[in-house]
Amino acid sequence: MDNIGKYRNYLAEIAQKISHLSVDYLNEKRKFKYTDNFLIVSRHWNSETPIVPRWHGDDSDYMYRLTGYGLGGGYFIVSGGIGIAIDPGYNYLQILYSIYGISINDIDVVFITHDHPDHLADLINIITLKQNRQCSNKSLKLYLSSEVFKAFKAFLKGVDNYFALMPNQTIKLDTKIGSIEVKTLRAYHNERMYPNLSSPTALGFLFKIRNSGSLQTYNIAITGDTQFPSEHKKYKKFKEFDNASKSEFCDQYKETEIDILCLHMGSIEKDFVNTKESGDIDHIRYHGFHLGLNGCKDLLDITKMRNSKIVVLTEFGVELKGYRENLAKILQNLTKDGQIVIPADLELMIDFNKPGKEKFLCCKCRRLLKNSGDKAELFPQSIFHEISELIYHEDLQTEMIKYQGKGISCGLS
Repeated sequence: MDNIGKYRNYLAEIAQKISHLSVDYLNEKRKFKYTDNFLIVSRHWNSETPIVPRWHGDDSDYMYRLTGYGLGGGYFIVSGGIGIAIDPGYNYLQILYSIYGISINDIDVVFITHDHPDHLADLINIITLKQNRQCSNKSLKLYLSSEVFKAFKAFLKGVDNYFALMPNQTIKLDTKIGSIEVKTLRAYHNERMYPNLSSPTALGFLFKIRNSGSLQTYNIAITGDTQFPSEHKKYKKFKEFDNASKSEFCDQYKETEIDILCLHMGSIEKDFVNTKESGDIDHIRYHGFHLGLNGCKDLLDITKMRNSKIVVLTEFGVELKGYRENLAKILQNLTKDGQIVIPADLELMIDFNKPGKEKFLCCKCRRLLKNSGDKAELFPQSIFHEISELIYHEDLQTEMIKYQGKGISCGLS
């Protein structure tokens, strides 16, 4: 005992430092104001690729070089004085905190579309931190697809408010000001833990946000991972395709005018590389439980868009690194109504406080803010800019590339 006692002060100093590692984070003050309205589309790669170990000499991915690990991410909406996490995938909490300064205390509600790890990997971490006695905001409501609910039911016993969701439900969230209604959309995507090809339970979400004093809602739609229903038998992954018409799926996106549409592409059609097998290329559906390029185009053609018509192309397979901007340009050129299509990026934030006059933050803005050292305001309005000034991380030869709407060269006129 005497021998250990000699090191008491030293060990106490170590213990104190260790405690601060978590206490400082768990006591972080909320970063946004009641009047803030923004969407963070902080998504990098889908599927299991963010957790595949890399050889230390592999520096082909810029964000991997920057952080030392692969990144997945998810969505985050701030409106009505609450923070809403959607599909918190790999390293979601780390991304929010390191890029935006947003901590566990800024999260009040979580929505999950389906049970794949790249859409819920950080769910358990969120629950665990919320239950920590040091956490200053323990409030948490979980809205989960029915299969996620079943898979995590035992773990959710320590959570006060959690709900199982099915398509075509409407949820009214508790807000500080204004109102937010969330409609669940049907998605055709295979669950991993309880696969059900007869009646798919994966979801998309439509957020109807009404600011205090506003007469109309601001509508953000997230398709989630889904196929586009096809008449071709070869691409009918779900038995329900035989009963559910294409129009039933599409009607979800026609009923309400949408301001921001987040499209989950997944990858491009595999049959593009084998035209002899595919036949009519215009009718090929990506048969990997995602929209693919044709599915994104067809969904855009029927979606009822409003105001600025912002479309965010997301859910990229890592095989598409270096091509995100060009694919967004191709999709923009293919759409008939002139929607503005931009690719998702880890540092993309959209301020929709003034509908139709949205402002944007990107990787350049964060660097300017970081270099200024000004912590008085997390997101000063002076660094927000127009959509034409967005800058994205490039994943191959250079660190960043400027995206200028139709100015991208991808072999199309």
